[in-house]
Amino acid sequence: MDDLANKNVNVNGVRTARGRSGACLIMVDGKGNRGILADPGVNDTISMADIDLELANSAKLLHITSFACRDDHSSFETQKELIACTSAEISLDSGTLYTERGM
Repeated sequence: MDDLANKNVNVNGVRTARGRSGACLIMVDGKGNRGILADPGVNDTISMADIDLELANSAKLLHITSFACRDDHSSFETQKELIACTSAEISLDSGTLYTERGM
């Protein structure tokens, strides 16, 4: 958090949750093929109650990642709801999980 704040990133809306943080293990074989083992941790638990809509709407750009929704679709639904109700432009890292869900 301090590193982000030192780079003039507004961290006022950042919330923390109890539980393990998300992590990815990315493996690349000798031919350049990759495999990703993702554990979203508490990223899978985000809900609209966790989001400050006033802050989100004051942003020029919101970046949303697919690093969620592995075990539960509720965070995916939360992100879709946020996209529908914000005036900010959206940057989406779709990844395989969202692509498989047709987004």
